[in-house]
Amino acid sequence: MKEYAATAEGKQAIDAAVQAHSGDNPVGRDRLHRLLERQHYRLAWWRTAADKVNWRRFFDVSTLGGMRVECPEVFEASHALIFRLFTEGLIDGVRIDHVDGLAEPREYCQRLRGRLEELAEHRPENLNRLLKLGPV
Repeated sequence: MKEYAATAEGKQAIDAAVQAHSGDNPVGRDRLHRLLERQHYRLAWWRTAADKVNWRRFFDVSTLGGMRVECPEVFEASHALIFRLFTEGLIDGVRIDHVDGLAEPREYCQRLRGRLEELAEHRPENLNRLLKLGPV
């Protein structure tokens, strides 16, 4: 498909499809509307999601809270339970979702990895041989 799109014929076909669904005219708007209605998702303005979208969303922008995990005291406090469970050998690792939403995701992952490596020395002896920390 990529190769076809790079040809003159492919470019012409793409331009024709874009023009046929253009919002610049009533026919194009109608075609675009019918195309979007056939999708398995629903386009909606995020502020109408609570009223218009009838499936569970991962989060709602208006209910998010931020923490300054780049501050050492906030980092330690917000990870205290995780660090305790890890040190006691009750968990072997953590999964962090949406790290891309942080101000400095690489720094955060490196700090978390470093802290877990420090704590690994205090874990029950029989667990350390099982622990494998991969690269960040």
